[in-house]
Amino acid sequence: MTKETPEQLREIGQAYFGLLVRPFRDKYEENWDEESFWKAVEQFKIKVRELGYEDPRQALTVYGGLSFGDLRDNLRKGPPKCFRKGWKSEMLGESVDITFALRQCSHLHGPEFTGNESIVVLDLWATWCGACIKAAPEISELAEEYVGQVSFVGIVNDGVHEDKEHDVQKVKECLESNREGFKFANFIDDRNYIQENIFKKSGYSGVPCYIIIANRVVMYVGSGREGFKEALKAAVEGTIMV
Repeated sequence: MTKETPEQLREIGQAYFGLLVRPFRDKYEENWDEESFWKAVEQFKIKVRELGYEDPRQALTVYGGLSFGDLRDNLRKGPPKCFRKGWKSEMLGESVDITFALRQCSHLHGPEFTGNESIVVLDLWATWCGACIKAAPEISELAEEYVGQVSFVGIVNDGVHEDKEHDVQKVKECLESNREGFKFANFIDDRNYIQENIFKKSGYSGVPCYIIIANRVVMYVGSGREGFKEALKAAVEGTIMV
């Protein structure tokens, strides 16, 4: 088959996610339905043949080239525990000296961290993470809403999932080009202190990762979607949700 057209790619994506991925995302481990998955594979094969593929396996190259068996194994295994409903970090309730931790980082952008606020929100992100940059304006809005009550601190580490040298200039350029979104303090974790002593211990493996620390106690770890604003409000109101 020649190079796919945008319309073909769209239809392949609809078939791949609609038939093979979305129906099985929540059916991992003991909830796995082997028969239904392989029926879905046959439906997918029919669909991609209609799109011009003689060998339906070729269509899988668009999404990383996994075989049907590999895809089945990944779906059956399920997502990391931190991305499952009801997950809670083992760090909840633990004490963290955030002032000491930030001394191990280098300040790059925004206000200095004073430690005057008893509540700190860490925004752990990376320059290659589009979702992190997209979420920054909302964090800036929260920083304005809770000014004087909560300190919002961005911690950037492009090696969050692999060992990389820290490119300070690249981070500065990213912050500058997105300065309207990042209106809060930002540090680079150039000694990997927060990476090793907070992020990895939190058990959360994605970015952005938000950590709420109230009176040095960790009270929230997660993506910012599930319960983040509620936990932040509870911290401000003096209620610890762990």
